[in-house]
Amino acid sequence: MGYEYDVFLSYSSKDVAWAEWLYTDLKQRGIKIYRDKERLTAGEEWQPQLQEAIEGSRHLLVLWSMNARDSDWVDQERIYFEAGRKGSAELRRLVFVNLENPNKAQGQYEQINNIKQSNLYAQGAASLANRPDVRKKVLDRLEDALKEYNSVPIYKILMVSTFDALQNIPLNTKAGFAPSFGETLQALEIKQNATDAYKGELAKYYGAERSAWKPFGANQTLDAILDDLRDKVNNSTTELRFRWRDIGEEFWSTDQEDFELSLSNISQHLALIVIDPISLYDTDVMMRLSQLRGFLKPERCATAVLAPFSIPSKNSQIRRVLKGAALDIFRQYSEPAFNGSTLYPLTMCAHDDIDVRRVLCSSLDQSLLEVRKQRTPTYLSQGERR
Repeated sequence: MGYEYDVFLSYSSKDVAWAEWLYTDLKQRGIKIYRDKERLTAGEEWQPQLQEAIEGSRHLLVLWSMNARDSDWVDQERIYFEAGRKGSAELRRLVFVNLENPNKAQGQYEQINNIKQSNLYAQGAASLANRPDVRKKVLDRLEDALKEYNSVPIYKILMVSTFDALQNIPLNTKAGFAPSFGETLQALEIKQNATDAYKGELAKYYGAERSAWKPFGANQTLDAILDDLRDKVNNSTTELRFRWRDIGEEFWSTDQEDFELSLSNISQHLALIVIDPISLYDTDVMMRLSQLRGFLKPERCATAVLAPFSIPSKNSQIRRVLKGAALDIFRQYSEPAFNGSTLYPLTMCAHDDIDVRRVLCSSLDQSLLEVRKQRTPTYLSQGERR
């Protein structure tokens, strides 16, 4: 079906200034948006043209506030959109921009919380002129959610600390049964004497933002590494293209409601969890990782623990030998296909039985998956009732 509009904007007449801002800025970004410029009052007949506009809009964007909660028209627009969406085979999203407390009853839908988090609602829409950072984040996330893309969104969840947090962690801090923070820094040759010189070493690899971490002992930030990875994968195949989606500031909020809202958003999509092992000594990182692992569905997320140091020269030499002498095996390891072809697990230069066991279990898991598929009744193949 061809849609006349990308999105229908639903809002309370009391929030008209916020609606005008969204309408103007989204149009400037090339998003075709429908806004009823004259909000109807309760008791008036719901105009047929609004129904037609909702039917002609791919997505519905709700500007959420307590005013919207009490608005008959916002409620009817949402219900009408949801009824039409259920009968559609196309992707139609319901997205909430929260001006104040989020709509918990609609937690399964994407909710953008930056305005609420910044406490700007009481100051009015004009306050966004003084907070271009908030304005940009809201519009970026809306553009990502509402525009048509031929790529899959994947949340990148960076379980990484910041320099300020790490330099203030006591050296005797332990993470579970792991060695102390100081012992780990010594083993990694970051701390080499009894002074605080290790903090200067940490500053080489960590910054004010989590994405500024430089793993592998390299000069590239984590953000740059992930962007390069995305480009390499997207340029290597036409079968699958993806784009990164940021988790938003609410994931790191001290407000539990904001954090749970972020988890709800993430759970609707694929996710890559990137872990810096040194950052596990940061209780804030560890707490969120523990909650995250219990919340996300395993089939929707992948986890990568990145080394904070460069690969040893001997390992690097083995890789160069394998690449030059057995390119097909090297590519099987470093450039897995995404076109449905079989990928046989491979471990490279295993250091111990753990590496071998990982490959064996991965291989057995794939074999058992095929067996389970063959045994699963047709009527359960799309997901069993639990």
